[in-house]
Amino acid sequence: MLKRRNVVITGGFGGIAQAMQTYIINNSYLFNVYAPADYVLDVTDEQKIKKYFEEVTPHVLINCAAYIKVSSVIDMTLIEWEKQIKVNLTGAFLCSKYALLAGCEKIINVGSTSCFEGRKEWAGYGASKVGLLSLTESLIAEGIDSQIICFGRTYTPLRQRLFPNETKNDSMNAIRVAETILEMINGVYGNAKIIFCEPASSYILNK
Repeated sequence: MLKRRNVVITGGFGGIAQAMQTYIINNSYLFNVYAPADYVLDVTDEQKIKKYFEEVTPHVLINCAAYIKVSSVIDMTLIEWEKQIKVNLTGAFLCSKYALLAGCEKIINVGSTSCFEGRKEWAGYGASKVGLLSLTESLIAEGIDSQIICFGRTYTPLRQRLFPNETKNDSMNAIRVAETILEMINGVYGNAKIIFCEPASSYILNK
């Protein structure tokens, strides 16, 4: 019997992480999918991360945990800035490190179109995602099978809280992102570095 491979998704309580977990479970029998809650896999706690990946040996890691504070540079506090960098970038570094030490074969980082342009009141989040793109490139340069998925406005409970005037019609469905993630796990995009996800299709930004 074919042995299932383990997929670990960080940020397990987030809308996108939950959509990924549900979609992969419902559309592939090849994987055991773990999306641990923050108190189980706190991406800001190095010892918890180390312990988790020693217990759950991942074949695929999806760095999806994220935090955003919508604020101007002038109004943002150092604590708010540092939390975005710590969760979105340092957390991905730590999870990648300990997943690789545990035998992980593929890392998918969940980026954003904010990797490519600065946005008003998104300085901390955007800076962390630019760093995540660079981390992905470094992993590739070190011989690790790694890719980053970038997408724009996506409807989640968090997005609804941050931008209450938006509707579902203004945003992409998180299931669309999940579809692309499963394609990435299955090698549909080959060795491409950046995969851009849109409502109707996904494509390679650059090879």
